[in-house]
Amino acid sequence: MAHLIKIGFGPVHGFITAARKLEDLCSGSTMLSELMKEAAKKLGQDLIYPVLPSDNSKANMPNIMLLKTDSDPKELAESIISGIKKQFCEQVDKAVKSQELDIDTNLLDAVINRQTSEFVETVWSTVELGPSFEETLAELNMRFDAAKRTRMFSQHAEPGMKCTLQTNLSALAPKFESGNPDQKTKEWWKKLEDREMRSYEGRALKNSSKLSQKGERFSSIGLAKRVKARVDDGTHHFPSTYAIATALWRKRIFENCGHEKFNADVFNSFFEKWSDLKDGGDIEFNTVPEDVIPALPDIRDSVENLPDNLEMLLTCEAQCFRKTEFRKGTSSKDPIAKERKELVTCAKNIGAGSPPGHFVLLAADGDSMGRFVDACESEKELSELSNKLKDFSEQAIKTIESPEVCGRMIYAGGDDVLAVMPVDEAIKTACELRRAYREKLAGIEYTEDGKQIPATLSAALLYAPDNYPLHRLLDNAEATLNGKAKAAEKNALAITVYKGNDEVSATVLPSELDGWQFDTWAEGLESLFNEKKLSSKTMHDLHRDLQILESGKSCDPDLIKSVVLGRIATNRELDETDMKLVQERLEVFFKARVNKFRNSPPSLIAATMICLRNIWRMQCL
Repeated sequence: MAHLIKIGFGPVHGFITAARKLEDLCSGSTMLSELMKEAAKKLGQDLIYPVLPSDNSKANMPNIMLLKTDSDPKELAESIISGIKKQFCEQVDKAVKSQELDIDTNLLDAVINRQTSEFVETVWSTVELGPSFEETLAELNMRFDAAKRTRMFSQHAEPGMKCTLQTNLSALAPKFESGNPDQKTKEWWKKLEDREMRSYEGRALKNSSKLSQKGERFSSIGLAKRVKARVDDGTHHFPSTYAIATALWRKRIFENCGHEKFNADVFNSFFEKWSDLKDGGDIEFNTVPEDVIPALPDIRDSVENLPDNLEMLLTCEAQCFRKTEFRKGTSSKDPIAKERKELVTCAKNIGAGSPPGHFVLLAADGDSMGRFVDACESEKELSELSNKLKDFSEQAIKTIESPEVCGRMIYAGGDDVLAVMPVDEAIKTACELRRAYREKLAGIEYTEDGKQIPATLSAALLYAPDNYPLHRLLDNAEATLNGKAKAAEKNALAITVYKGNDEVSATVLPSELDGWQFDTWAEGLESLFNEKKLSSKTMHDLHRDLQILESGKSCDPDLIKSVVLGRIATNRELDETDMKLVQERLEVFFKARVNKFRNSPPSLIAATMICLRNIWRMQCL
């Protein structure tokens, strides 16, 4: 008697997004994916969904499994769950104990067991396979959803100071016989700030990987995530936000180092001074592996007659190109300010611009994926869907980490994508991913109200300063993707721009149309913003004018166009050719609005142009 089994594992979002650095995001997603992969390998032919990626693939495994088995479904499900929980506990135990902390072994074992035993949440359901695979799958999904809503949670006491990553768990610490235990815990972790992190074999690393930094303290799970980020081949070393922000800037320097205004002496002076200061006790100048941005080493290798020391653009922690970070309580006089200023001036002279201070977080998710799964009428169709999702994930990784984008993928599994990249190509990349998703899943549809609904992808782009609090940005990304891009008709691109700690502009572009694509449409306006012919005041005045129309519930296309053109015409920097270009761009936009953006407010065009202006100014060209 055959049964279908559906098993879900978590907490996915909460575990991955519990992060202070980009490397924490990467290690969290990798840890969960590896657990799923190991379980999937043991299942063999029983596994229907998802398709197991190849060994050399960077694609992640989704956190849902669908199985078909002739054995006892309860025993199989419980065996899978038990195996995954055991492997997770072993991962954490190995990582924590490799650091040789001064904590009693029995106490350490008790804390690790307490924090890991119930951390992995599981939900599963099973149903006997009937004559109709589609009906059986629909019933299984209903049971699974019901199980998710009714699952029980056990309570565990987590006393004392909390982990700075997994903030619901207690930080590791010895048992203190006297004094304030919270204060003692703080002091104990502060002493570990200068200690080198150790490999899984217990060997101290000499690559500036400190066990903790700047007030950090870790639970067993938090420490395991950070250790994996620093020592595991699959995650080490993930770039900082500074490295992401400056990736294309460094690419332009490599490509333009043959320029007549390139001054190799300026770069040599900077790198020599940096090397002298690197081992000083007061300044954070770290060395990183050259391939933290995978595309950059190949770009460097393609340069003929590469100037001496220029390859250090890859191995210097990229924050040194923008500022010097001092250890707390030390002097704030910057000893490398003069050399940095000369380097940036040289970069500007050769057309590379100044090092940008913003990066982009991209979050994307397939629309109504549950409906597409439910519409599968056979194992073959479900396997086909899974294969197409795997192909999309692998394509997404290639796109994000290509030489054109110079980004890094954090997670790509099933219909979910989370990635970081420089500002320059982010809009084009998001649009390419949406088109790739539609192409890879062509022919996958479900029926609603008699209409065939194709597979589409919604995406959110968040432009933020490289020092923006990461946990807040991740929360904002989820809200932007689900609350804006997917809130209306889905199949949308939501853009939010932050400066400092504040949101300064946002827009949501609905579905693309045949003959209208947002990225190519936006490129037509780029020259006007780069040449400062469309001022911020003009754009905000236009936004105000259109909001007045909205308050009067006037959405007449001709009236909106006349208001837009009238306001833009007040900009004295625009000549007749520029106005013709603006008018052409607006005609294309409004045609799309009349045909597709029917429910969009009149101010959409102003909000979009404000976003574009802010984004292009971030490129620092």
